[in-house]
Amino acid sequence: MADGSGGAIAPWRDYRNHADTDIYAVRVDAGGSRPITTGVPPVASAAFSVLPPSPNPAFAGTTITVWLAATQSLHAEVYDAGGRLVRALAAGQVLGPGSHPLFWDGRDRTGAASPNGVYFVRVRGASGSRTQRLVFLGS
Repeated sequence: MADGSGGAIAPWRDYRNHADTDIYAVRVDAGGSRPITTGVPPVASAAFSVLPPSPNPAFAGTTITVWLAATQSLHAEVYDAGGRLVRALAAGQVLGPGSHPLFWDGRDRTGAASPNGVYFVRVRGASGSRTQRLVFLGS
C-alpha cells in the first residue's frame, strides 16, 4: 500500500507463534531503502502484547516486555517444561498503559539457580493471557 510519500508499506501476519498472531510491517521509501523505526508498540490495537524474551537463549537472565493499552492488573510467571511454577515475576501488580519490562534472573522462588532448559513465561491480564517460550543456559 502507498505511504503517501512516494514509498510503500508492506504489512503481513506471522502465524508461527500459535498462541496469537503477530503483525509486522516494513516501509520502503521512494529511493528503495528501508529506514529503521524504533519505539513502536508491538500491536497498538491489542489490549496487551508480550514480546519474546530477550536475550533468548538466556545466559544470565532475560527480559520479557509487556505492552499494555490500558491500566490493568498483571500476573507473570515462569514455568519449567513440566508445568511447575518456577517464579512469579508479577503478582497482580496494577500497571498503566505503555511498555513494562519484567526481568527474570534465572532463579527460582527460593533464590536457587534454575537448571538449563526450556521455560515458559505466562502473562495474564484482564483481557486474556499470552505465553512465550525461552531457553535458559545460565547454570
